[in-house]
Amino acid sequence: MRKRFIQFGLLSGLLLQLCPASDEIQFNRDIRPILSDKCYFCHGPDEENRKADIRFDVREAALEVFQSGEFMHRIRATDRDEIMPPPKSNLKLTEKEKDLLERWIADGASYEEHWSFTLLPESVDVPEVEQTNWPKQTLDRFVLAGIEKAGEHPTGEAEPLRWLRRVSFDLTGLPPSQEEIEQFLAEVSVDRGKAYQSAVDRYLASDSFGEQMATGWLDLARYADSYGYQSDKLNTQWPWRDWVVAAFNKNLHPIQPEGRKRLDFFS
Repeated sequence: MRKRFIQFGLLSGLLLQLCPASDEIQFNRDIRPILSDKCYFCHGPDEENRKADIRFDVREAALEVFQSGEFMHRIRATDRDEIMPPPKSNLKLTEKEKDLLERWIADGASYEEHWSFTLLPESVDVPEVEQTNWPKQTLDRFVLAGIEKAGEHPTGEAEPLRWLRRVSFDLTGLPPSQEEIEQFLAEVSVDRGKAYQSAVDRYLASDSFGEQMATGWLDLARYADSYGYQSDKLNTQWPWRDWVVAAFNKNLHPIQPEGRKRLDFFS
């Protein structure tokens, strides 16, 4: 189950980078990051901070500003009283970002649903690669295609103990224990491929896997925020933390019906 979750995440990221043509503008990849970083604070979903009753997070609400030419006029302005983002925001669009926005608007300013809520296609074209002897499985071809596109070459295969350390940190955030090292070396001496698979399975089955995967979510939600020394009050958000950890450990899929139900992490 967890293998599918890992593969889903890897394939989602690879698809976002490898599938579109290099000259094709995609909202999620090219435009959303610009609007989110430079525009949404004053013209996004937050009603309290929204200025001039203009929002760019909803296409229908933004089209009039885009089609009138006012948007491009403002971001290309040189007058401090007209330029957007305003100088006091300490935000600035690069020329590349301005050009991308202009091309996107000229193409119709199409929006996309956030990638995390979009189902993967039923099938994906596997990219062709030059080093056909390097991939060991289909997913490796996507990785290698990105490496070759950047004009680079894959590094050599890591020796077993170095590989184990990397996998342990990646999946659990912890170094391998002495017992795990000894077990792994014993298995490698018999069958290297099976030893690697067994090590991954053990780490995916550990509680530490969910804790490692949940760290990013907790950071983004500012779970560990503090009011400062001697100012923190009673914190009761820990059940949500446990829910997130358990959701990863039970491979709760966010876009399947059961993913919207309450997860009994005490069971």
